[in-house]
Amino acid sequence: MAIKPVVKLIDLELIDGPVTPLRELIDAEKVRELAESIRSVGLQNPVVVRRNGERFEIVSGHRRYLAHRLLGEKAIACLVKDLDESGLLLARAIENIQREDLSPLETARVYQVLRDKFSYSMEKTAQVVGKNKMTVWKYLQLLELPEDFQGAVDKGLMSMAVAVELMKVDDPEFRKYYLRSAVQSGITLPVAQIWVSDYERSRMGKYYSEGGSGGVPEPDTPNLPTYLTCFACHGSVDVKLVRNIGVCSECYRLIAFARAPQELTQVGKEG
Repeated sequence: MAIKPVVKLIDLELIDGPVTPLRELIDAEKVRELAESIRSVGLQNPVVVRRNGERFEIVSGHRRYLAHRLLGEKAIACLVKDLDESGLLLARAIENIQREDLSPLETARVYQVLRDKFSYSMEKTAQVVGKNKMTVWKYLQLLELPEDFQGAVDKGLMSMAVAVELMKVDDPEFRKYYLRSAVQSGITLPVAQIWVSDYERSRMGKYYSEGGSGGVPEPDTPNLPTYLTCFACHGSVDVKLVRNIGVCSECYRLIAFARAPQELTQVGKEG
């Protein structure tokens, strides 16, 4: 019979961090902010730990533990659970996926753990974490991308959808070129689709111009991106039609995010 979890004060010196953490890193600034919150209102939720001999291992709440150490506290309220290795990993995965500050790669690796360690299907994983199946699939796709694409997505420099689309460019050097261009331009998925389509047409055009023999060759040089993303409506626009306007950051925010594309279209007609 499983031991009922109990909350008790445990000496910080008896608690160890996660042996198999699922997170890449912990933001020191977030820990400082949490410490100030705990100083003001106290600890709202106990840290979850499991027994490990005479010591305890953190299951969830590592930042709360670190915040207490930062505050110079001697002990922390802990919920002690009786978990084996599988139960520990599952609890840690589910607790992590519910956080809002996980990076895309950290999220993808949690799904990977559920798939590989527990043999969860896509449907089962989606059910356990409370997400739809397509969301789980997209994150797992991220792990199939090259490291440079993973890094761009993880840093928020491009969306997963754009990254997956640009992977259709089958030449590694050309793909890197499009990656750099996408990061610089901040493109949307429709723009990425146009780039890939232009690339494929360029390959086929050269193939047929040379008599269609010897396999489909690569273009001599990649076509420069013709389309950029409009900062207001987020649609694709021919670079020759782009117009620059000087606005402050507040006006940019209002134009780009507070007004619907339909409103912007109407303004354009009236202007």
